Amino acid sequence: MQGIYDQKKGIILSLAVISLIMAFIAPAAIFYPLKAGFITLRNDGIGTSAWSILTGGAGLILLSLLFIVMAFVKKPVLKWVLAIVLFVFSTAGILLSLRDYYYITKDEFVMSGPFTLAATDYAWSDFSKFEEEARNVNGTVTIDKVIFTTKSGELLEFQGGQMVKSTMKETAKTRIQAAGGEIVRTFIEE
Repeated sequence: MQGIYDQKKGIILSLAVISLIMAFIAPAAIFYPLKAGFITLRNDGIGTSAWSILTGGAGLILLSLLFIVMAFVKKPVLKWVLAIVLFVFSTAGILLSLRDYYYITKDEFVMSGPFTLAATDYAWSDFSKFEEEARNVNGTVTIDKVIFTTKSGELLEFQGGQMVKSTMKETAKTRIQAAGGEIVRTFIEE
């Protein structure tokens, strides 16, 4: 009987190690392609925030801890209480990671930001301004931040990452300008 118990513990610990390794790989290598695969095919660009990687990684680390609790905690009540708590927080981290995205289509900009579960759709005509914060480094202009301002005054800010470094930014700028929005580039002094 002891051999079966050790084998069970070994399997659970293997799952813990796999979950821990996946915490560093899965948010970018698995979660992002899942989002890209399930978001509408009529998109012209998909992005995600850095928070998506952090919440997904944290969720998988908590899943790894859940497996460790299942392998080593002896008291059944404590084991199951800890397992349930870790499962809830692990699921929340993974879900928040999967629900953190933005994408553009011909007609709209859709955003489900960090720590939200609902997406907000903006028509291109909803934006009053598209602003780029740039800096001139040795004669090369680099964009640090992109800010979309809606007509109601809401600011959508993107620093670094996908939006700033991709053609998605240029597509969004063109569509906001075509819908009557103002385009502004501000240079930050060093």
